[in-house]
Amino acid sequence: MDTIHFLYPDENGCIYCKRINGLIKILPMKTPCLTCGKLAGTIQGAGCECVWNDFDFENGGTVAVFDPLAEYDRINQFKTVPKKKRLAVWEYRNEWAHSKYVQAQNEAFSEPEQKPSARREKRRERLMGEVRTLRESLKEYGVEPPVGFPYVSEKDMEDWLALWQRFKSK
Repeated sequence: MDTIHFLYPDENGCIYCKRINGLIKILPMKTPCLTCGKLAGTIQGAGCECVWNDFDFENGGTVAVFDPLAEYDRINQFKTVPKKKRLAVWEYRNEWAHSKYVQAQNEAFSEPEQKPSARREKRRERLMGEVRTLRESLKEYGVEPPVGFPYVSEKDMEDWLALWQRFKSK
């Protein structure tokens, strides 16, 4: 029974290839998988889908392979290691590789926290302090601050402060 193998690359970008019985490196638009008869598709750019008759998975279906070396060992130990032991070792190694794959994906999609520079932070604090006093002063003169005040851009804050300083000096 044919089994679909979802072959995810390891940290070096390699997957197991059944046709050559070895590891190949996935390269965009140059991977030998694109001309292979076993190719069933790509995993949305994350790897390859290949179909072949796999005796370890007699009912067919799908298998996700995250450790290409474990897959190579499983295929090549077909005659020397009993099926249960071979699959147990393969599952353990594959699960470990899967956890590393998920961890790498999560790290890739998390954005690094960007901390503003100390100079910029100090400037913002000074402006916000002046904005607070400006707000109070505007209300004293019966002027309602604009909507969103003081959560406006620094440029707007500077414009308001310049306007206020001109008004205050008169």
